Amino acid sequence: MSIINLYSFPIFTGVLLLAALLVIVLRGRRRNELLTLAGVAAILLVAWVAARPTGSNISAAQAADAAIGQGLPVLIEAQSPY
Repeated sequence: MSIINLYSFPIFTGVLLLAALLVIVLRGRRRNELLTLAGVAAILLVAWVAARPTGSNISAAQAADAAIGQGLPVLIEAQSPY
C-alpha cells in the first residue's frame, strides 16, 4: 500500500494546517488565532488516532466468524489485487 494512500488524512490535514498557520502569520500573529489553530490540530490528531484502521490478530475466516457478536466491533475488509 502506498505511503500516501495510507497516510492521506494526516498529510492533507498537515498541509491545510500549515496553510492556515501561514495566513495567521502573514496577517499578524494573534494569540487567540494561534491557540485556536493548535486546538484544532490537537482535535484532528486525536480523531485520526482514534479512527485509523489497524491490523487485526484474526487471520482465519472461522476466527472472524467467531469474533462477530462477542461484544466488540468487527470490521471485515476484502481487498483485491487488481
